[in-house]
Amino acid sequence: MAINVTPIPRLTVLAAPAFTLGTANAAGDALSAVASNSTILTYDATDPAAVAAAAVVGSATTAARRDHVHTGTPATSPGVAKAWCYVASTGTLNAGSYNIASITDNGGGDRTVVIATDFADTNYNIVLSGEQSAATHYIYLSIAVGSFGFKTYNNAATPQINDRDGGITLFGEQ
Repeated sequence: MAINVTPIPRLTVLAAPAFTLGTANAAGDALSAVASNSTILTYDATDPAAVAAAAVVGSATTAARRDHVHTGTPATSPGVAKAWCYVASTGTLNAGSYNIASITDNGGGDRTVVIATDFADTNYNIVLSGEQSAATHYIYLSIAVGSFGFKTYNNAATPQINDRDGGITLFGEQ
């Protein structure tokens, strides 16, 4: 014979939700009750971090983890310039460059450009533009993943190696 015992009702105190967001399920040890129509903090009003070179898991406890970082920087985005600079006729790097470590003046319009972040291979595109006041011709001397060399020529009837101002823009996979 079975006997059913009905417990005496008692007052249940409801607590504010204190759930922790994580990357895996885990059992808690609190013995408090939560009402089914409670609000759980999930999102905050902070703008996410800017896009960066490598993906990084964030540490914020609300979604979307505002201090995490997505990949998709210019280094990995196709069609975006990966480096640029302006070289003075003296063979020096003018201020205002991006991803160019240095310029070496080898003399007589002969330059070597060192790229700060190497390209994935030597199949990158180099765009050179001459100074505005005179036409300039370029000849590539060498192309490596982290540097390239070139010479500048004037646009005379008989072209000669000549120191010229010019802009450089690089496209490719890094």
